[in-house]
Amino acid sequence: MFACCFRVLPVAFVFRLARQEAMTPADDLWTSAHDAGVRVCFANPGTTEMWLVDGLNRSAIRAVLCLHETVCTGAADGYARLCRSPATTLLHLGPGLANGLANLHNARRASTPVLNLVGCMASWHKAADPLLNMNINALATAVSTSVSVTSSAANLASEISAACAATGKSQPAGGSRISTVIIPHDHTWKQDTSGQSATPCHT
Repeated sequence: MFACCFRVLPVAFVFRLARQEAMTPADDLWTSAHDAGVRVCFANPGTTEMWLVDGLNRSAIRAVLCLHETVCTGAADGYARLCRSPATTLLHLGPGLANGLANLHNARRASTPVLNLVGCMASWHKAADPLLNMNINALATAVSTSVSVTSSAANLASEISAACAATGKSQPAGGSRISTVIIPHDHTWKQDTSGQSATPCHT
């Protein structure tokens, strides 16, 4: 994940030029997140997140590239506590989430609102059990109030909106306000015209 973060950003930039600003579901994702109150994303992306990085680059959300997942999750926790607004993390597959779990645990115990986005290999590729394939749901459940896998490119915006709304639900002391969304790679690049609206997050 550390090495990938240096490669994926220029790759996404080249893709953006080649597409001549064509909109993708990834753009809709960031629009929904921004409409729901997210203003910053702490990211350590890999190749499965390149369309998300491309969309983030064009969005109104500030992107902060972190050199390790523990930095992403720790920064998101601290930002959300200080600013009293939700933060977003962008992590690479199960191993990336595993690297960031320690600070997500801290965020869970502090009831910090975090939208935790985890990229995954394309839906049609999982059956081949690729090298980084693992049970992301099991890892995320340990720290999250909700865990979901996006169902399609067309539903991506509305599902992100629902996940962000979940971070605003009041919890008992020590209850999690982390909402983890697992996003298959192919759900971010197909064209989408759904135009879903978002529900604001509140702390």
